[in-house]
Amino acid sequence: MDVDHRLVSLRHSYDTDGTEQLPIILHQISEEDFTHFLNWVYHISSVPPPPEEQFLVAIFKMGFKVYTIIARAKEVMERERRALAAYPPSLLVSPSFSCSSHLHSQCKEAWSGFWWKKVARAILHPMNPLPLTQILQLVIEAPLPNGMNIACKQAMVDAMIELEGLEVEERIIEGVIRAVTLYFNSL
Repeated sequence: MDVDHRLVSLRHSYDTDGTEQLPIILHQISEEDFTHFLNWVYHISSVPPPPEEQFLVAIFKMGFKVYTIIARAKEVMERERRALAAYPPSLLVSPSFSCSSHLHSQCKEAWSGFWWKKVARAILHPMNPLPLTQILQLVIEAPLPNGMNIACKQAMVDAMIELEGLEVEERIIEGVIRAVTLYFNSL
C-alpha cells in the first residue's frame, strides 16, 4: 500500500494517538526537537525554530522513513489547500427560497469574488496561513458580500458543513500519526 493512499484513506479511528494518554514516542529525537519539526511542517509561527544545524540533525535522528511520511503528508496538505483556495465550495447550491434563478447568478459571482479575495488569500498566506478548520468561522463572521442574498450565503455555509472537506488537514495528520506509529511498532 502506498503511503499517500494510507494518509488520505485512513479515518478517525485513532483519536487518542499523540495525546497525553497515548503519546507518540520517538526514541531517536527529543520532544523539543520533534515539536520544532512539527511547527516547521505545519507553519506554526509562534515558536521560533532552533539553529539550522541542530534542526537538520534532529530530522536525521528521526529517521528517513518518518521524515518521508511527514514530507509526503505535507505535500498532500499543500495540494489540498491550493485546491480549496482555487475552487470555492458550494457553487452548485440551488437558489435559496428568497432568491430567483436570475439573481442567483449574482450570488454565485459575489461568492466567488468573496472566496478569492478573502478566503483564498487567508488560506494561501505565506507567513500565517489560515487552518482549513477555521475557514467556516471566517465565512460566517464575514460581512455579506455585495450582491449576495443572505439566504444564499447561509445555504452555501450549510453546504460547506455537509461536505466535511474542511477537516482534510486533520485527517491527513491522523494518517501521519497512524503511519508513524505503525512504522515504529514494526521495528
